[in-house]
This record gives sequence, structure tokens and C-alpha cells, in this order.
Amino acid sequence: MLCIFLSSLFGNLLTCFVIYVDKSMHTVTNYYLFNLAAADLILTFAMLIEVYDRVINPGMAMTVSFYGCWLPFNAVRLLICLLDTKQLVNLGKRWRLLFQAVNFNSWISSVLNPVLFSIMSTKFRKSLKNVWNIKIKRTRK
Repeated sequence: MLCIFLSSLFGNLLTCFVIYVDKSMHTVTNYYLFNLAAADLILTFAMLIEVYDRVINPGMAMTVSFYGCWLPFNAVRLLICLLDTKQLVNLGKRWRLLFQAVNFNSWISSVLNPVLFSIMSTKFRKSLKNVWNIKIKRTRK
């Protein structure tokens, strides 16, 4: 399990680093790959949390929300690759609605993860409360 974690960490960080640093890699396709690598990093750390059994509920909830949000998006992308253009055009308005719904659903993942983490992690809530109190005390003085 450690080998999988380390290889995923190294590979995804390397992908993000190369795309970020090399200006010639700043294309739409590479931004998509960057996004996938970042999502894989999140999943990698969720897997690590699950394995060490410290915070299994937030890790599992984040993993399920990740798959629930991104699986339909990737399934539609696969359909785009498999179907020819005439078939997609014939679907017309239904296809556009499906595509918009799936795109919206994929962005929900960005909202769900912090909410789930803050709801389910008592340590995070305590730290957030401490930071909030420090910030309020500074602004009042």
C-alpha cells in the first residue's frame, strides 16, 4: 500500500509540476490533465487516511463524493470519444442538457470536499474555531 501511495504521490506531483512550470504545456488538454492529477492527489491522501484508520469516515465520504461527482463526467467524456459526431448532433437538446448537468455535477466536488471535511473532522473544527477567535481578537483590538 505504501508503494502505491508513494508512486501516486510522485507521479501526480511531477505531472502538476511540469505543467505548471513549463509555459509550453499551458494548453487546455494539459490543464485537464493537471486537474486530473490534482484530483488523484486528493484521492491518494484520502486513501492514506483510510488505511491508517484515523479518520475513516471523512476519507470514505470524500472518496464517495469524488466518485459520485466525477464518474458521470468521465462517462460522458468517454461517450464523446466513442460516438461519432452525427450521433451526438441527433441527440440535440437532450445532449446539451446532459452535458451541462454533468459539468455542474463535477464542480460540486469542489464544494463537497471542504464541507464534508469540516463537518466530519472534529480536529479541523477545533482548529477553525481557534483561528476564527484569533482573527476576531486581532480585528477588535
